[in-house]
Amino acid sequence: MKRPGDPTIRSGGKAVHPGIDKILYWMLILVLAAFVSACNLHPISRSLTRYGYMDTTGRVVIQMQFKDARSFSEGLAAVEVDGKWGYIDRNGQVVIQPQFHQARAFKNGRARVKVSPDSWRYIDRTGRIAIDIDFKWDIYARDFSEGLAAVYIEDRGRFECLASVDQDVREKYNDSNLYGARQFCGRWGFISPADAFNIEPQFIEAFDFSEGLAAVRVRDPNVQDQKNWRYGYIDSTGALVIAPQFEAAFDFSEGIARVVIAGRKGFIDKTGKRLTEATFDDAKDFHEGLAQVKIGDRWGYIDRTGKIVIPAEFTIAGRFSEGLAAARRSGILGGYIDRTGTMVISEQFGVAWPFSDGLARVRIGDGRGLFDNWGYIDRSGKVVISRDLKAGWPFSEGLALVGNGGLI
Repeated sequence: MKRPGDPTIRSGGKAVHPGIDKILYWMLILVLAAFVSACNLHPISRSLTRYGYMDTTGRVVIQMQFKDARSFSEGLAAVEVDGKWGYIDRNGQVVIQPQFHQARAFKNGRARVKVSPDSWRYIDRTGRIAIDIDFKWDIYARDFSEGLAAVYIEDRGRFECLASVDQDVREKYNDSNLYGARQFCGRWGFISPADAFNIEPQFIEAFDFSEGLAAVRVRDPNVQDQKNWRYGYIDSTGALVIAPQFEAAFDFSEGIARVVIAGRKGFIDKTGKRLTEATFDDAKDFHEGLAQVKIGDRWGYIDRTGKIVIPAEFTIAGRFSEGLAAARRSGILGGYIDRTGTMVISEQFGVAWPFSDGLARVRIGDGRGLFDNWGYIDRSGKVVISRDLKAGWPFSEGLALVGNGGLI
């Protein structure tokens, strides 16, 4: 016990100066903090975080009460309650009772839900199963877009089985992972919300419709190596309108689509004509008339004619939204540039996201600190919402999904 006036404290029978004790204590704290920061960990446990929704004034309009949740889409948001997923409306009222193992966003009035450990189905806005097709995994059924959804149907009696066919090949060009189907005994087609096949299963891969066209991968009977089966585009009748010729092909945006040829990225128009040659190390979709392109290890922007209008001088470059794009020239902090490439909001954020509803979510701090928080800035760069949030997402339909966090 430390006695009044005693300049030392006893530890293991030895006299220890209190100043040394404090130094050891703070050294231990600093080492722990450095370890957590180096591992990119934060003192927030997702199991203790509760999620709710905030409006553009910063007011929490649906209390942080859900174990997990998703952003609003078509007026509904998926939320987890007591281990099951259901849907709420913008007033926070449960409109589809929690009953699913997992739940995705509504698109074109349909949402994918996991009804059992090995079964995914489409439901309508009442929660009723709307399409009589059962999928073992959600990767075999895509969201509805422009009234159609790509689905994979396995039928050994109907389709020739193929060995080890890669799926989501184009994902590797988005810095994501493809996967291999060891026994590929099915094909991709397109269904309508009314539970009918508009385009019969016939493709090795198929993706969402965008601006009237969908990227599909077609088997070439004259080519044995499936890595050489190319992507083209079909219209809503299933007719090939751009011949299969690309290693990967992406959705159309503003009348232009990214494609991959010989490992390089370029752009085509809706007739299949090349807007640019495939010369870029990487590329992203067009937004507000500009697209990011990577030349070497730097990013710049091209316009719809293929002309470089913002030089490739950024280590990170985001898409344009509401006239601004998140970007970083060097270091670990990012800011926002305008359409001339001028940094109009200084590089000060650990993470910076696109603008929506006049606001952009940012990570206040370098993105690695123990106590970084999410906030929202306006187009002048002013932090207009900061509620010590430990999680935050972009605004969707006027509301942002936010989380309060909790100590480990």
